[in-house]
Amino acid sequence: MTGVTVRLTVNRAAWRQHVQSTATSYGAALVPVVKGNGYGFGRPELHEVVRELATGTVCVGSVHELVDVPHDLDAVVLTPTLTPPSRPAVLTVGSEAHVQALSGWHGAVMVKLASSMRRYGASPDELGGVVRAVADAGITLSAFALHLPLAGTDEQRIIEVESWVGHLDPSVPLWLVC
Repeated sequence: MTGVTVRLTVNRAAWRQHVQSTATSYGAALVPVVKGNGYGFGRPELHEVVRELATGTVCVGSVHELVDVPHDLDAVVLTPTLTPPSRPAVLTVGSEAHVQALSGWHGAVMVKLASSMRRYGASPDELGGVVRAVADAGITLSAFALHLPLAGTDEQRIIEVESWVGHLDPSVPLWLVC
């Protein structure tokens, strides 16, 4: 079998209109994610779209992807790292080991909570230890994050969020990632 080349052509005007419509419908609650190869568009091009949407914040996959985030955008790194960032960014942690890997760094973190996505994250039983480790390390806790699956019903997602609410400090924002 020989290789097959696939070419995707995007109607730029229609795509931009869809992005703008989606951003408008979510308002300030929307935080765009630009990671990897920028979904085929390239990260720098998508960062320009984020700037135009005026959200002020962008999430990236790793600390290595901070290199092309414009400095006028706040950045959140979604994958735990052993390397503190080269520029100001909120890092994501999901365990005490993630916090310990940041020893000596004094920025801000978002604590990822375990969910039915079955990726990394603190369980309800582990959350207190992670939050204490963050405080003991002199790191600022900026938010909690709960990554919910697209599969399932809204009712199932609401039940999952509600199961976490009693475990969280209500003064710390909860980000829902879908």
